[in-house]
Amino acid sequence: MVSHATLGARKKAQPQLQLLQLHLQKILLLRTKRAVDDIIEATYNWMHDGHNPFSEQDIKASRLPFDVKNWIEIHVEEKKGWKGMKDLLRTVFENEITKHRFDKQNSQTWIGILKEKGYDTLFEIINTFEADEKANGSKKELLMDVWVAPWQKKILLKQEDINLDSTHKTCVSFLSHRGDCYLFSLVTRSYVTYKSCPVAFFITNSESSFTISRWLSCLKFECGFYPKRIMIHCSVTEMDAILSTFGTEVQVLVCHWHIRREWKKKLKKSKARLALQILKFYVKKACVYLSLLMYAKDPEDFEEGGTN
Repeated sequence: MVSHATLGARKKAQPQLQLLQLHLQKILLLRTKRAVDDIIEATYNWMHDGHNPFSEQDIKASRLPFDVKNWIEIHVEEKKGWKGMKDLLRTVFENEITKHRFDKQNSQTWIGILKEKGYDTLFEIINTFEADEKANGSKKELLMDVWVAPWQKKILLKQEDINLDSTHKTCVSFLSHRGDCYLFSLVTRSYVTYKSCPVAFFITNSESSFTISRWLSCLKFECGFYPKRIMIHCSVTEMDAILSTFGTEVQVLVCHWHIRREWKKKLKKSKARLALQILKFYVKKACVYLSLLMYAKDPEDFEEGGTN
């Protein structure tokens, strides 16, 4: 690697010195001298002519906000290792993020802070007798924690196509029965960076159609969220929640990759007693037939694929 310096840098070279020289010249536009005694001398000027880190064009080229990227670079240059960075982040978390010693009060406090800053928020703890039969009956209380930043809302309301994503075991619930929580997010393509951008968040301890529908209803009536298409993995629960909230006004798209993964799981379980070679043959053959159904262009094509 080449260190940041104005006059020059001398670093021990790794194997394949000539390739390294070419690589440095290509990506950093350096003037390098021939390697002597396993050392490459690189001279460069650390300047950014015409570079504006706050312009939309430069933001598109980076996945991190400028302030976050600058903060990381400062501490890395101070030679903080992984353990040092973890300790630093833990200190920042405890000092800046923790507003109360108990998680429940801490969450309520933060939702209040976000609301004062113009966020659309919702914090509810619902007893299961208030929920319908689709709520998880094994849970006595349902947690709902929703937030949408003002900048996220602007992007959210401009999108007709959105992706609903869920992450399991995000954290442990602070309610009496404990258990894992799920993080749901709506993700779309940013019109600034042209990359994926989360535009709404939801934490719950129950992955049920009741809680998901309540979240989507909050976005619909409080934020004015009316999409045309929502893509999900292949969850029947999520599909039911979307349809119960938006009806037939929204088209639900299902991810083909997740469908194939579930097919393979089911096929392997049903043929578990067969020899390995025979199992692979049947799984491959079944996937071919199922793919014909998946990519059918019309009902007739679908029926033809099903009879093959």
